[in-house]
Amino acid sequence: MAMRAAWRRTMGGSVARAACLLATAPLWADDAIKAARIPFKPASAADDSLVFRAIAAFLLAAAAAYGLAWCIKRFLPGIGKSLGQDRQLTRLEAIRLTPRSTLVRVRYGDEELLLGESEHGVTLLAKKPAHRAEPQENPHEQA
Repeated sequence: MAMRAAWRRTMGGSVARAACLLATAPLWADDAIKAARIPFKPASAADDSLVFRAIAAFLLAAAAAYGLAWCIKRFLPGIGKSLGQDRQLTRLEAIRLTPRSTLVRVRYGDEELLLGESEHGVTLLAKKPAHRAEPQENPHEQA
């Protein structure tokens, strides 16, 4: 009997509280739902036109860049060409001797230079006149 009374005191109070909360739930739940609603704007034609305007702006910028590159190439031909055509210095070949040293053959003007490159610097090892291959007549061709 004492057990039943203890149960009523502990559980009865809890049940009563739960019943009160359930009875008033529609009142406070409506307020919470109303407060939690976030207003939103339905998609409209104005939103779609914004996307099209962004795409059109991108295409216009790309066309302007292409037109500028074409004008530079057309009216300023020196800028559009490779700058390496009139070079005085040309690296002909290089051989790595060790991880920190390299042997380099370079053409500078009318001379060929053999350079040694290491962690201590660059050293001129040999110099000779440049050998430029001139077109030779084909020995198999007969006049």
